[in-house]
Amino acid sequence: MEAITDTRFTRLLTEVRPLRVSGYTAGEIEDEWDRLGWQRGDSPSVLIPGTGFLGRIEPAPGPMYSTWTTQFTVPLGTTTPERFRHFHALMTATWGPPSWYCGLGNLEVAWVDGGVLRKFDLSDYGTVDLTVCSVEGDNHRRMHWYENPHEYLESIGEDDMDLTDVNDLAYSVADGYEFSHLWSAGGSPGYQKWRIETPKQLRGVLTELLDGVHLAMRAVGTGTEALRLAFAGGSQPRPVLELDSEEIRLRVGRTELAEDYLSAHGFVDGPDGYVLCRWPTVPGQARVAATATVVLLNHLGMADDMLGIVVSGDPLAVEGFSVDMYLDFVDRGPQD
Repeated sequence: MEAITDTRFTRLLTEVRPLRVSGYTAGEIEDEWDRLGWQRGDSPSVLIPGTGFLGRIEPAPGPMYSTWTTQFTVPLGTTTPERFRHFHALMTATWGPPSWYCGLGNLEVAWVDGGVLRKFDLSDYGTVDLTVCSVEGDNHRRMHWYENPHEYLESIGEDDMDLTDVNDLAYSVADGYEFSHLWSAGGSPGYQKWRIETPKQLRGVLTELLDGVHLAMRAVGTGTEALRLAFAGGSQPRPVLELDSEEIRLRVGRTELAEDYLSAHGFVDGPDGYVLCRWPTVPGQARVAATATVVLLNHLGMADDMLGIVVSGDPLAVEGFSVDMYLDFVDRGPQD
């Protein structure tokens, strides 16, 4: 994508805009190619005029293979989040303000045009895809995830629920949850709020949230305040996990932790009687920070069904930021 000129990219946006996708059958998308006069390539692909890009028909990613989620996709190669920001400016200049932004560990930027949804997806690996699908099909995919959730608790064992060791960074079945997004801004792709059921699942979700929001900061711009996730359980104190463009911070009151815990886990003195643990916003560190956070919650006796989360801050240069999840840890009763 680094070799794409502004003129070529703007032509792509202009050519794709009239494409109408119902989301039901590949044949309907192919009829649209004929209506627009596009030259077909090897089935099921098409050459987009004046751009050199090939688009193709494929099922949308999701929990089931369905004609409801048939979509038209144009792979655009790889880029950096900072270069994506330049293309994002061209998108908004050509198509207007996006209808919404959202992400898991990735970034989606979407425009709703009647019954058609156009969106760009920037992955954590730097790949970029332009997708055109039906709004109904996208809603169907997200609602299927939400209303027919993966039986998460049945897929994991007791050993995959709790997290007590900051060195336990390995991925496991505990990371096998299925969500369509964890945050949104500028609007919403749906009303879904995803339920988090175990401490290890929370570690996975926090990892993707930190990585995804930081990716969006780089790709669409940083807001006026750091993202803050404050944890509370009954009368317990509120450890706070923070993210800005430069670092991740875990903050807790000094009086809540013994000196041996502070020294063993890398906490240093901060302002106003708090102690801090810091990590840079580089690949792999979100997992470390998320693990340390959940281990701390367990150490404080907060990793139970009373745990809640309060979200604040303005991390993106887009209004209406929301973290679309809530904590509802399974109550397993007294533990031996």
